[in-house]
Amino acid sequence: MKRIALFAISGCLLLSACASKQSPEAGYRPATQFISPVVPRASAPTISTAPKLIQLKAPTNGKKLTGAAAIQVANKKSTLRADSSQYTNAIMNFDFTPGALYQIYCAPLAVTDIQFEAGETIVSVAAGDTLRWQVSKSYSGSEAGQCQHILVKPIDKGLTNTMVITTNLRTYHLVLYSTNKTYMASVQWQYPNDDNGLVTQDQTQPPASRDDDISQSLNLNKMNFSYNIALVKGPVPSWMPIAIFTDNNKTYIQFPKNIQEAPTLFIGENAEITNYRVVGDYYVIDGILDNAELVGGHTNPSVVKIYAK
Repeated sequence: MKRIALFAISGCLLLSACASKQSPEAGYRPATQFISPVVPRASAPTISTAPKLIQLKAPTNGKKLTGAAAIQVANKKSTLRADSSQYTNAIMNFDFTPGALYQIYCAPLAVTDIQFEAGETIVSVAAGDTLRWQVSKSYSGSEAGQCQHILVKPIDKGLTNTMVITTNLRTYHLVLYSTNKTYMASVQWQYPNDDNGLVTQDQTQPPASRDDDISQSLNLNKMNFSYNIALVKGPVPSWMPIAIFTDNNKTYIQFPKNIQEAPTLFIGENAEITNYRVVGDYYVIDGILDNAELVGGHTNPSVVKIYAK
């Protein structure tokens, strides 16, 4: 019995010793990384590809275009054409979209009127072909409600031209086509409600008031007539200027009375359009003119050079 008791006691001691040795191992188990880090990684895959998918809009069938091919696709996608649902009488109302190319149809012997928002001031007009396309500037209304216009007329059919018009509010990119008879009489734009094109009084500077007959108010004895007029191309036009003079504030170009065709005025070496008004038989230019060209005619255009002596 004593041996059995001693054996039982020794067995218990061994078990307690084993239990005391196993307790540190049980304490190590939480420190071993049995909670796999793969689970959160699998549940959160990289979702950064979602914005990129939204931007993939080019119809290239997964192929990336470069160079001329990319330009052609971009130009085609950005071209806005005439739509019957956007016409008001004979006025085509484009939705203004920055960077869009607006397709405009013109015709010989017909004027296309390009109208801008009230208070929007034209800064510059540049065209690829300034010889076969007549471009002039005008305005309508007065004071705060004044609208500026660009008038375009090709001299022949089958022509293509590009034009960039910058204003104090926006930039317009136009693609002009000339057909035999089909033309757009008037073009203007509709602007989004959140457009930043708010006009202040400083931005609205209408030209000086128009007089029906400014010759009565001009003191010719105080004018500077130091200008030369030269026909450099084509036949002598019916609109050949009679006189050019300046009062050191404005420049006046006088034409014969009742001319049937008004020539287009280009300023400087780069043939830019400037602010001028048609008042009776005169073109009135804001500023002193150094050199310019008058271009008019259809099949055989006439070019008249004007330059200061």
